[in-house]
Amino acid sequence: HPASPNVMVILGSSFPSYPLSKQQLANKARTEKEEKMSQAYAISAGVSLEGQQLFQTIHKTIKDCKWQEKNIVVMEEVVIAPPYQVENCKGKEGSALSHVRKIGREALQRDLARLERWAEPNWG
Repeated sequence: HPASPNVMVILGSSFPSYPLSKQQLANKARTEKEEKMSQAYAISAGVSLEGQQLFQTIHKTIKDCKWQEKNIVVMEEVVIAPPYQVENCKGKEGSALSHVRKIGREALQRDLARLERWAEPNWG
């Protein structure tokens, strides 16, 4: 069966396996490029691994998320400064600040649980 003109096969990428229009493919490629550029910026700015992970976690839920030097800026309302703990979330009290703090708390709890599992002795 002949290939549809709207289908492109890209090996080794995270593109879905179902048919996409050219516009959908262009949007997906632009989004992935923006995410890679953001990650590259964070690495070059010397942002800690914890900061990079928190940015990615927040960005999954809130797309309006960017770097401003080493600070994470969310929705132009919330700023998270190093060392990227919940108490480092600053902004006008309200739903945006509460939501970002909630995401941060959940990410920290997941990280702590992962560390505790790793630190447990495995005597077999």
